[in-house]
Amino acid sequence: MGRGRRHPLGTKWIGGHGTAIGGVVVDSGKFDWAASSRFKADFVDPDPSYHGVSYTGAFGNLAFILKLRVQLLRDLGPALSPFNAWLFLQVSSPCLSGSSATAPTP
Repeated sequence: MGRGRRHPLGTKWIGGHGTAIGGVVVDSGKFDWAASSRFKADFVDPDPSYHGVSYTGAFGNLAFILKLRVQLLRDLGPALSPFNAWLFLQVSSPCLSGSSATAPTP
């Protein structure tokens, strides 16, 4: 995965200063998890740790992103704190809007 391409970290792209940890997950929702034998145990078979839910059966093409969200939040708790979200917005907002609010005035 990612061979021959550079995939910059989401934190570096968003913040660039290393004071907050965050990330970006990009999921098009077009991968057929049910047709892949490699991921059958993860997405098609019932998950005993989540009351026997089959992610592809219950969520369809949203299986990956919902499994990522519910299991990581349950197991690791990687929720972005409000302050870190504010830091990301402070850095990325001028870049996204094209504003020169951070540029010094002459």
